[in-house]
Amino acid sequence: MSTLGIKNTPSMKAVIPFYGIAAISFLALTIMLFFSADAFNGDYTQENFLTIVHTAALGWGTMIIFGATFQLLPVIFETELYSDKLAFTTFLFLLAGTIILVFNFWIYSLGTMMQIGSGLILISIILYVLNVIFTARKSEKSSVQKYFIVTSAIWLLVTSIIGVLLVSNFSSPIFEQDPTQILKLHAHAGIVGWFLLLIIGVGSKLFPMFLLGKSSKEKLLKPSYFLINAGLLLFLTDGFIYGITYRTLIYTIIIIAGIILFLLFIFGVFKNRLRKKIDYQMKQSLLSMLFLLFAIIHVPVLIFKPDKLSCVFVYGTLIFMGWITSIILGMTTKTLPFIVWNNVYKDIVGKTNVPMPKQLYFDKWIKWQFVIYLFSMILLIIGIKLNSYLLLKSAPILMIIVAIIYNINVFKIIFHKSKI
Repeated sequence: MSTLGIKNTPSMKAVIPFYGIAAISFLALTIMLFFSADAFNGDYTQENFLTIVHTAALGWGTMIIFGATFQLLPVIFETELYSDKLAFTTFLFLLAGTIILVFNFWIYSLGTMMQIGSGLILISIILYVLNVIFTARKSEKSSVQKYFIVTSAIWLLVTSIIGVLLVSNFSSPIFEQDPTQILKLHAHAGIVGWFLLLIIGVGSKLFPMFLLGKSSKEKLLKPSYFLINAGLLLFLTDGFIYGITYRTLIYTIIIIAGIILFLLFIFGVFKNRLRKKIDYQMKQSLLSMLFLLFAIIHVPVLIFKPDKLSCVFVYGTLIFMGWITSIILGMTTKTLPFIVWNNVYKDIVGKTNVPMPKQLYFDKWIKWQFVIYLFSMILLIIGIKLNSYLLLKSAPILMIIVAIIYNINVFKIIFHKSKI
């Protein structure tokens, strides 16, 4: 963990609240999955499924990624975070907006309160984007990671604006197209523009750091950046004008080419690593890349046979519960313990014996978290494919256990106090 450095570390309030609420959201998400097994047998625009997706995307994925980004920006940009207060304000708006939006999806109330919720989320995202951009401007270091992270923030803003318009469209029609087509564009602006670019930007820094490896294929990151952004821009532009067509496959191939370049970079890091023994956190993070590949396999079916709902549900599950969740589970105990450790021990480190960051949580539990999670994902995917109610009820039970283990470790870290 010392490789993260203690220089320019943001305050606790700029990071910790995001991790805490995200952990609770993850537990809530797994409980929703248990009580919504029937959601995988219906339309993906039904209220249960939309509630699950937005809890995963906002309360879980975006919430914790905001916190992690505020923690890691000083490391990647080699400068202080622009504003800790702005980061905490971002948290407050995101929390309030997510609660209102998710609750109104759950009761399927598509009126004023949902618009207020989406508006609060938009404000939080604007504040996040400003913090990222102003922090980047302070940095004298130029890197491809900076381009990935700043661009991902801009795509997040685009995603949020489309989302606000979709919510408004419920009350007063705005789009001439079928709203479900716009929903697909909204979803992939977030999946590709926000999550993918951010994960590549941060991952290309963290994977070499934690594996003690340097990829000989670092030059692949720039073309990866341009391919993904070009493919996404073409996909959205063409999609808004003509909808999903055969050309969508061409744009998807361009994006996939960019993803492959990143995966080749990761393979280079793995191959040249000095740390031969891989811990379960890194196994979990590397597993996320496998889920991403499995999700990509389903893309042609989504384009040419969009009515094949089992593929839609498997794709969404692989993205949110597989790719995004797996990398979060892997990286949380690689990053969160450090900021708590630094806050508690920074004034006495070197003067007396202090615990290591990995001693702030139940390290032995990480193995069980990994094993149970992997088994639950296998059951969940098979359950969706076979339309098995038994498996769709069993898998979330295991995922709830994973969430409980995760929550115990997260809050053990957050509430750690020095005994020295």
